[in-house]
Amino acid sequence: MNCDNAQICVKNVGNETIHYCWNCNSYDDSIAPGESTCLDVGPIYINLTTTSTVWVEFDSDHGTYRTEVNDCYIEKEIE
Repeated sequence: MNCDNAQICVKNVGNETIHYCWNCNSYDDSIAPGESTCLDVGPIYINLTTTSTVWVEFDSDHGTYRTEVNDCYIEKEIE
């Protein structure tokens, strides 16, 4: 699998606004209930001999989630 620009998205499935940032610890943005936010993480490559993935951290007032982006598109749901 080769992706020129893999993407990870987080969807707020809870009832409260989530304050967050990507790969940091100051919550500069927010997502309302039912909304999503996405981050382009760049290229990833996975084949029999080579693996190049990206780790992303979603920091929020609802917890910190560290995810390996190992597919062209990943969606996480949090409350």
